[in-house]
Amino acid sequence: MTRLFWVGILLVVLAAPVFADVPDPLYSEHNWILPKSATCIWVCPIGDASGLDVIVRSQFNLPMENVAVVLTFADTRVRVFAPITDTTDASGFAHLVIKAGSNSTAAKAAINSGYTISANGVPLETSTVYVVSPDLDGADTVGPLDFAVFALDYTQAMAIPPGLRSDYNQDGSCTALDFAQFALHYGHTFP
Repeated sequence: MTRLFWVGILLVVLAAPVFADVPDPLYSEHNWILPKSATCIWVCPIGDASGLDVIVRSQFNLPMENVAVVLTFADTRVRVFAPITDTTDASGFAHLVIKAGSNSTAAKAAINSGYTISANGVPLETSTVYVVSPDLDGADTVGPLDFAVFALDYTQAMAIPPGLRSDYNQDGSCTALDFAQFALHYGHTFP
């Protein structure tokens, strides 16, 4: 009987790697950090617009430390200038900074892009989001060409969603309020 007990303990010890922590989408959480609008995210080449906070938890609902968290966009019109990634701390928390622009010169609407949030390669969420940016040509700087595109949209309106590519507060039209947001980002250039 004692021998059987020790064989059982040995099997549990050998099987322990099978029970290693794995990021669990059901217990993990994420929260978009959105400036002004809850209907879309907006991105800037220096990363001072929207962001993403993620808490990674295991299948045992425990925080996971040192986990690589990555955000990817499916639509190539969302021009990502630096990998959107962070490593979780002891509480399972990671903050992702989005340094990006948009190649929105061909279409007036905000970009509706698929995205995936993954932790150690495990997808936590795959969905879609509307994306706008003051870097409207996706050239890694908010400059004169972006202003020219913005000027084409000024006083225009479009139903939400998707809204206009230059409607940063997503109120249905491009107004002085949107220009104020554009002006705050003018000159921002990805390092």
